[in-house]
Amino acid sequence: MVRLLLALLLSAAAAPAADTPPSLALPGFNAVRLEKGEAELYAELLSQQLQRFGFKVMTSRDLSAVMGLERQRELMGCGDSSCLTEMVGALGVDGVLLGDVGLLGDEYTVSVKVLSTKNGEALALHTGRALSAKAMPAELAAAARDVAHQLSVWWNRPELEPRAEVARPTATVAPREPSTWALAPVIIGGLALITGIVLEVLASAEFDRLMTAPTEGAARAAAGNGKTYETAGWLLVAGGSACALAGAATFIYSLLPQRRVRPRVVLAPGVVGFGLAGELP
Repeated sequence: MVRLLLALLLSAAAAPAADTPPSLALPGFNAVRLEKGEAELYAELLSQQLQRFGFKVMTSRDLSAVMGLERQRELMGCGDSSCLTEMVGALGVDGVLLGDVGLLGDEYTVSVKVLSTKNGEALALHTGRALSAKAMPAELAAAARDVAHQLSVWWNRPELEPRAEVARPTATVAPREPSTWALAPVIIGGLALITGIVLEVLASAEFDRLMTAPTEGAARAAAGNGKTYETAGWLLVAGGSACALAGAATFIYSLLPQRRVRPRVVLAPGVVGFGLAGELP
């Protein structure tokens, strides 16, 4: 019974008061193979995430302004975590957050721990990794959630437990990229249409020659040429118009987000078909 009461008294003394936000000191991250200032940026991101969960975080800038942390570390020869914990504990914070961030091969590794300023005991531990620098903010957010959860359990502070965030669906709109290749059917169809019109004009000229042909042979030649020109002209006019319309429609619909349309051509004996395939609005 005596041991149980003593343990309860020690845990109560080590936990922050329920009516005040717990405070953490974040002197900075130990950087390994990182660019200058990169570790400071990651420490600031972690600090902001922890503040979202209700913690009061003192960064290296705050500590230096309050007690000249860097100078005192040099004067006191403070090089290990126990020394740093004891020194920062003089500020009245509830815990000291220490971390290591570095490149291990091509991946970023993150190691975070929170030490009690009362007895130097580890209150929270987190280890994670990120595949790239762009993934580091997400990893630091996960580290903050993990640390906040462990501290809420250790200090019996349910209000510090990170709440599950409901992800809001975001509509992804594809950028408008005009399908320039769709202009090719427009150009081809336009040329076919022009050629068909020219053939129709030639067919009309052959009809005039037929009416004024001096001989029967000239009349038959004019009739044959006229029929050929007329048939080819109608085919080119119809096919060119369809091809030009299909290409123009494809180009216009390609400007709409998530509305990519592709032309389709169907060839069959005696039949030429043009159409559009895809998602239409």
